[in-house]
Amino acid sequence: MKKEKLIFLIFSFIIGITIALQLKSIDDLTGGVASSQKSRQLQSELKSLRDKNLGLEQELQALELKAKELKDSELQEDYMEQELRKEIDKFELMLGQKEAIGPGIVIKFQSSDQESQQTALLTYNYELLLSVINKLNASGAEGIAINEERYVNTTFFQLVGDKLYVNGNPIVEPYEIRAVGNPDTMESALNLRYGVLWEIRKHYNINASIEKKPELKLPRFTKNVEFKYSMPVEN
Repeated sequence: MKKEKLIFLIFSFIIGITIALQLKSIDDLTGGVASSQKSRQLQSELKSLRDKNLGLEQELQALELKAKELKDSELQEDYMEQELRKEIDKFELMLGQKEAIGPGIVIKFQSSDQESQQTALLTYNYELLLSVINKLNASGAEGIAINEERYVNTTFFQLVGDKLYVNGNPIVEPYEIRAVGNPDTMESALNLRYGVLWEIRKHYNINASIEKKPELKLPRFTKNVEFKYSMPVEN
């Protein structure tokens, strides 16, 4: 009886071990299946994230390209605006609509004899002043003024009685012409023998001095220029 009971216990133990091992195998198998499914799920999520990341990178590249295009466009607009501003400034200087500043020369006309009124001869012979201005223009002057009147292409001289008018405004002696440009070139052009200053000094006994300046200022032309007959030709 004891022997049979011992055999029964051993047999039960073996059966229990067998069942336990089978259960463990089932758990392992079930766990492996779950792990495989989870792996596939994670891989799917990873692929989805990679696709989204790629899409975001493409959007970012597109935005960066757009930003570069806008920046280039703004730079181009700024450049065009600067160039246009330069052209406007240049034409305003040519028309005398702006004050001008730069190196140049100052020509002063004074009577050789302090008690004489020789400079009054320039009032009645103002074409000599115009000759000086023409010589300055020919030597590259970029701006000219006589006394406080800016000389432009519409400037006119007019003698009314014993008064000289420039741009419709009276100017008084002593006359002074200021010109912005290369001082050496303009001085050389005016000091030519038998030139206009030589004639003024020689025949009118007027001291015409030239002083070179590193910087001088010209007033702006104060009148408005109106074109009644001239019109631009359109291409």
